[in-house]
Amino acid sequence: MKRILFILSIAFLSLSSCKSYKKIVYFQEAGQSISQAESQQDILPEPIIKNGDLLLITVNTESPDAALPFNPTLIPDITELKGSSVKTTTMATPQTYLVDGNGEIPFPIIGKLKVGGLTRSQLELFVKEQIYPRFLKESPMVVAKIINFNVSIMGEVARPGSIQVNNERITITSAIAQAGDLTIYGRRDNILLIREDQKGKRTGYRIDLTDKNLINSPFYFLQQNDVLYIEPNKTKSRTSVIGSAETLSFTIVGTLISIISLIATLTR
Repeated sequence: MKRILFILSIAFLSLSSCKSYKKIVYFQEAGQSISQAESQQDILPEPIIKNGDLLLITVNTESPDAALPFNPTLIPDITELKGSSVKTTTMATPQTYLVDGNGEIPFPIIGKLKVGGLTRSQLELFVKEQIYPRFLKESPMVVAKIINFNVSIMGEVARPGSIQVNNERITITSAIAQAGDLTIYGRRDNILLIREDQKGKRTGYRIDLTDKNLINSPFYFLQQNDVLYIEPNKTKSRTSVIGSAETLSFTIVGTLISIISLIATLTR
């Protein structure tokens, strides 16, 4: 009888473990597995401008006044406090450009520019070609930047959240480090990377942190709006019973064991 009770207990615990794992893992079966050994990248990637990106574009010339029409600033906000003659003024800030659904931005003097799909250096050259020598007599220096470059990391890390990337370059290992590293419960061999293309289409990729070829993979450097999900291992699922349906499973197991014990006692 004791052997039967033991077998029943193990069976219920195993069943509970499988159910708990399926209940706490996000994006189940999403993303394609990649062969990192066959997808090596020889040069450092440059971010591709996508729909929804927020750009800062400045035009510089030896004569500052000549470039002013291409460097609009937001009008300062002057606010007068009620019941007081004191006025507060916000600083003028450079104009930013939101890439619309067609991959375009409205640029001063020129009008609509198709920038989606370009790299930052390609954008700088493109803007320069549009304004020189047609609108400027001297060759300008154009500087562009994606100012809303961020990646998100969620799941089994110490500090999940969004990471702002100021230099437009971050590796998957750096992102994980900034999130406080994976917890002991995080799977190292099956990380889900969700990536958008310049048109907003999302694709999932499965990445193995234990693969030595990862540093040569095109997925080693993250892109703007990338999402990393670190799924929990089965050890975490077995411990995630408080306040969940698994508590009920253990209650049922305990009840069944009590009933079987009672029956065994009465039949002796």
